[in-house]
Amino acid sequence: MNTEKAKSALSFEMFIGVMIGAVLLFLMAAAALPETSEGETVVDLPSYYMRVRRRFWLLFASHWVVATGVSIWVQVQIEGARLNLLSPVFLIVPAAFLLAYFKAYWLHALCLSGLIVLYLSQLFGQHLAGA
Repeated sequence: MNTEKAKSALSFEMFIGVMIGAVLLFLMAAAALPETSEGETVVDLPSYYMRVRRRFWLLFASHWVVATGVSIWVQVQIEGARLNLLSPVFLIVPAAFLLAYFKAYWLHALCLSGLIVLYLSQLFGQHLAGA
């Protein structure tokens, strides 16, 4: 078997990592919104969020670690990219743990704003390929 061709393909282990990330994403989405019972007309989302915040943010951190780990693995293995550990995206896991274990609304607002800015900053300079 040609080693160059084998190196440029997604391995089974990488695929399993992608599938684990998909399951964690599903669990995180399931934890985001409450189920309503038949007689319930109003859902108190702030109190629900405070009840499930730990589960949600721990699932978020787990998903991010798995998805980023697989992405880095694929980039290094297939594309020959170099790993940069000084990227600000590595602040996401500590922010998720802060959100999971502290109840302060101002901290949640600050961390969520920072996560949104970090996410949007990754899109700057990107453009769609011209047709």
